[in-house]
Amino acid sequence: LEPLSQEDVLKLFERHLGADIVTKEQEYFKKIGELLGNLPLAVAIAARQMAIEPDWTSQKYLKRIQSDTRLDRLSFGDRSVRRSFNPSYDSLTPTQQRFFAALGIFKGDDFSVKATAVTFNIASQGAEDLLRALYTRSLVQQAQPGRYYLHPLLRDYAQEIPCDKDIYERMVIYFTQFIEEHSRDYDELESEAKNIFGALDTAIELGMSEKFVHGANTIFDFLELKGYYARAEVYLQQAQKIAENLDDIHSLVKTLLNSATISEKQGQLDRAEAYCHQGISIAQQKGNELLLTRFYQVLGVTAENRGDYEKAAEYSRKGLTLAQKLNLPGIKSTLLSNLGSVEANKGNYIQAEKYMRESLEIAQRLGLHENVCLLLINLGVTAGRRGDYAQEKENYEKALDLAQKYGFLENESLVLMDLGVLALEQEQFDLAEEHLRESLQIARKIGHQESPMKGAIAIPN
Repeated sequence: LEPLSQEDVLKLFERHLGADIVTKEQEYFKKIGELLGNLPLAVAIAARQMAIEPDWTSQKYLKRIQSDTRLDRLSFGDRSVRRSFNPSYDSLTPTQQRFFAALGIFKGDDFSVKATAVTFNIASQGAEDLLRALYTRSLVQQAQPGRYYLHPLLRDYAQEIPCDKDIYERMVIYFTQFIEEHSRDYDELESEAKNIFGALDTAIELGMSEKFVHGANTIFDFLELKGYYARAEVYLQQAQKIAENLDDIHSLVKTLLNSATISEKQGQLDRAEAYCHQGISIAQQKGNELLLTRFYQVLGVTAENRGDYEKAAEYSRKGLTLAQKLNLPGIKSTLLSNLGSVEANKGNYIQAEKYMRESLEIAQRLGLHENVCLLLINLGVTAGRRGDYAQEKENYEKALDLAQKYGFLENESLVLMDLGVLALEQEQFDLAEEHLRESLQIARKIGHQESPMKGAIAIPN
């Protein structure tokens, strides 16, 4: 049967438990329905179980189905969700059964025909034919053209069926290659994020160490941009251990750089500096000037966050010299912006704007939208410090438009904070509270801690 609407799910619970309790604990009942995929039989069984167990409140039942294997719990009398799936599965050919089981390894909300074809090692047309066969038996649903999904309980069912190890390995290879091919296409990465995370977790489980380390570092810019700080930190800690064990110096230095960056984002300045100095030592031994520029950039931002503006300028100038030598315009734009931020903090607003506008011209020419967004924020802060509040607000609003358009959560939090402070200074208290609450909500979501003047800008590889 088709999933119930949320309204019908609540009505079904009301039928067994009464309207008063369902109204009072509505959010828990909605979550139960969602975990059960709003499947009519599953919801009916849950309602009956709660009706005969007086101690099973909606909150307790929710915890049970979150922690237990859902299919084991979803049986009542002669009714069982698992048994209701058996006839459809048993009607499949052996090839269709193996293909259905393979779909259970995807961790995303849906999956592409191409991903299933590579994972099952068949042509795309063959995968499409198998998916259509499963679709006619209601074992998969189509999310959009070229993408399908399993009902949550059918995914549980598929995951109970053993799969060959090579199926998992091909899935890991597919998504690590996907990361490589779409490393700067953040919309594509976002659409496959859960599948990618599942693939990286599987790579660790299978001992596919090199695939994991490369994938974790390649997707880092996306994780940073989208605010997946905790996940990035876990991946990088695992990647560092693996790179050290493999004596993979290139991967180790790259991992140290990314670890320094994420530590600085989280306000862990001592840790960021330690990663930088360890990485600089290795990069100097190997003569890797490109990575040296990146480490100097992070050290500059870290020093600025400590209020050591002279040291911040020294590191940024070291990086800028190398960026000019190596002809790296993206990194040059970043370091110019950092110098502008330092000069603004020192009160040298004319020099600050000179650096920032030179940086902005490069960023716009290269199409570096996040850099442009951050530069507009910094230019807004600088305009405000010299008393041009109209220009300050205009720059913030342009930055907010870019942040919301491209999903730059960190930048959105920063500019909302600045707009809130500006509104507060102008005694627009309701507007100030609105902006500051939104900023805080986003900052908490991504675990971000930052100084009022933003210095660090993402650098393209």
